[in-house]
Amino acid sequence: MRNTFIAWPIALLAALHGPGAAAQSQFDPKQLAMLPPYCKYTQLYRQNVPGGNDPQQIERWASVLGQENFVHMHHYCLGLESANRALYFSSTKQDRDRELSTSVREFDYVVDRVAPDFASCRRSSPAGARISCGLGTLRKAWWT
Repeated sequence: MRNTFIAWPIALLAALHGPGAAAQSQFDPKQLAMLPPYCKYTQLYRQNVPGGNDPQQIERWASVLGQENFVHMHHYCLGLESANRALYFSSTKQDRDRELSTSVREFDYVVDRVAPDFASCRRSSPAGARISCGLGTLRKAWWT
C-alpha cells in the first residue's frame, strides 16, 4: 500500500513531463558534433557533456565571446540543435515545424540579450532566415 502511495505521484510527474523532459538533459553525441566548439562549455551543456566543465575552456570562451554574451550562448546552441533536428532528423512536418519554432525562439532570446555589436548575431541571421522560411512565416529581421 505504501509503495503504491509513493509510486503514483512519481508516475504522474513522469507522464506530465513526457519523454522530452528526460531528453533535455541528455545530449546526443551526433548532434553535439554539429555544434560550434564553444557550445560544450556554455551553461547547461557544461553540466551534461563530458569534459564541458573545464574552467580554462569556459574562461577562454567567455573571454573570446565576451562574458555578457557567453552567458546566453547556451540558448544559441539549443537553437542550433533544434534547427538541426528539424532539418536533418525530423520525419514529419509537425515535428519539423515544432523544432523550427523552438529554434526561432532560442535565437530570438539570444539576439535580444547580447551586446548590439556581438558578431555571432550576424552569423545567426542566415540560420534564422532559413528557419523562418522553413516555417513559411515572416519572423523578426535579426540583421537590423
